[in-house]
Parts: sequence; C-alpha cells; structure tokens
Amino acid sequence: MARADSLQIGSIFKSAVSWQVVFGAVMCLAFYMTIAQPEAKLSEENNNKSQKVANLDSPEILRQANIMEPSILLAEGKMDMAVTSAHALAKTKPYDVATMICVGNVLTKISDKEEGFRYLKRSVALAPHSRYTRLNLASRLIEDKQYSPAELQLRLIIQAYPDWSKPRIDLANVYLRTARISEAADELAAALKSDPNNFEVRRQRALALASIEQYREGLAEYVLADSMEQQVMGLPKDIRKLKDTWGSLDRALFQLLRERQERPEDPSVKIRLARLYLYMGQLRESRQLLIEARKSAPTNPDIQLNLAIVLQKLGDTTQAVTAFSNAAKYSGAIEHDKPSSHQGNSQPLPSVSGSGG
Repeated sequence: MARADSLQIGSIFKSAVSWQVVFGAVMCLAFYMTIAQPEAKLSEENNNKSQKVANLDSPEILRQANIMEPSILLAEGKMDMAVTSAHALAKTKPYDVATMICVGNVLTKISDKEEGFRYLKRSVALAPHSRYTRLNLASRLIEDKQYSPAELQLRLIIQAYPDWSKPRIDLANVYLRTARISEAADELAAALKSDPNNFEVRRQRALALASIEQYREGLAEYVLADSMEQQVMGLPKDIRKLKDTWGSLDRALFQLLRERQERPEDPSVKIRLARLYLYMGQLRESRQLLIEARKSAPTNPDIQLNLAIVLQKLGDTTQAVTAFSNAAKYSGAIEHDKPSSHQGNSQPLPSVSGSGG
C-alpha cells in the first residue's frame, strides 16, 4: 500500500516537472518572439541604416544617379524624353537622394534651371552629411556661373574634410574664373599637401604663380610637375603619343628629323623635336632647337615654357626664369567671368597645349 502511494506521488511529481518544463519552453519562445526577435530585427535595421548613410557619403551615390533613365536619355541626346522621365521619376521617388541628384542634374542642363537646383538642394537636405551631394551641387553651380553659392558649398566640404584635395581644386578653379589668382594658388598649395604627386595640379599652380609675377617659385613648381609627370606616367602625353604612333622613340626621332629637313623653317616641327630631345635626355640639342624656334616665333608661350624647363635642367636658372616670365607675358589673357576686388595684380594665365600638360 505504501509502495502504491509512493508511486502515485512520484507520478504526480513527474507530471508537475513536465508541465514546468513545457511552461518554461513556452515562456522562452514567447520571450524570443516578443523581445529577442524584434531586438534582432531592430539591430538589423540599424545596420542597414548605417550602411545606407555610408553609401550616401561615397562616389557610389553619383554613379547611381548617372545610370538612371533620365541621365541615360540625356547622354543619348534625347532631351525631351529625358525631361519627361526626370519629372516622372521625381514624383515616384521624392525622398531618394540619387533620384534628386539625377533629376536636378538633368533639369539644370537642359530644362528649367531653377527647378533643377531645387532638386539638387533637396538632395543635400536629404543627405546633409554627404560630401558628394554637396560637391555635385557645387559643380552644377559653377557650370551656371553661380560662384558665390558654389564657394559656400565647397567651403562647407573643406571644413568637414580638410585633407580632401578635390573640393580645394574646385574652389581654386572658382577663384581662377573670378580673377582671385593668389587665393587660387593658396588653395592649390593646400590640395598638394594631401596629394603631392598630382602633377596636373602642381602645373596649374605654377601657371597661377606666373600670372601674379611670382616667377621663380612658379618655375620651380613647373619643373617639379614636369619631373613628376615622367615618374607617374613614364612619359608626357605628347611624347607618349609619338612613341605609340611610330613604335619607338628612336623611330619617332627619325621621322621628326626628316620633317625638319622638309620644313626647316617650321617652328612647330622644331618644338616637337626639341621636346623629344628633352625627354631623351639630350638637353643641349633641345635648347638649340628651341632658341631657333624662338627666332621665328618669339611670342609663342610653348617655346618659352619648354625653354624654361631645359634651361633650368641645365642649371641656367636666371635665363630659365626669364623664359618662364615671357611665357606668362605672351600667353593669351584668361577670360574672367567677373571682376573681383580681391585680386589687384592679375596677369594673364598661361595655357599650354604643347608642353606635355
């Protein structure tokens, strides 16, 4: 009898334990469904949100805008279709940053500029921490010659990203267009601190310095830019083209020597031959040809610039500075979009096509 009671009690105890196990499992499941799972979902949403913010502050946002239908239609020259598509897309995705960039870019280029700029400003408002939305807006403002608001946008980017060279280069171009040459040279110098091997920017700064009569410093920058171009690219663009055309520098030299025999008074042949000699290390031959070319074309800035490089490399700094200053003097005056009181000593800015730039 006692044994039967004991078994009955044990059975009741086991049943109670089983129900406790089941109840505990149910409670765990309820916790997961009501608390743990939503927290995991919230964490996932936060990660997605962070990823979305990161994508906004990258060149990818501009690439997305450029592959949307209105941008493609514009690139294909289908202007009316591009405008129609842009308006339709704006209604469909009014809160999408890439869409606002795409629509704004299309409309500012071929339709209602005022409306286009409203969309571009909206893209900045939707992604205020994205340097690329601001940079895009600044670029469109510069194209429309709205230099003051463009400068403001670029200054905001520089304030947040002082070591990024791109907005500084764009700001320097704004200053060049508005005759603020000294400020342009300063911005280019700041850009070179973070991008010292950018020979194109260095050459641009050299020419800006020449235009405000800082010839010695400008010459040093120009020659350094020339050397950097060789280090980075192997050969300047025009010399590389000669090599690609004729198969080798020796073959190109043979062809240019033959052209010189056929057209001995043509200064353009002498310039090309002199530049080839320069990058083949035959400096004295290059100098002689440039001096001959200068006699027949004394106001050609390309001749003066190349002669400045050769003379500097030969150690004749005084004559090199003179040639460099002559290049600035004989270059066509830069076309400023508006006068500025910030720059009282603005000389013509050299623009060189034959110096490898």
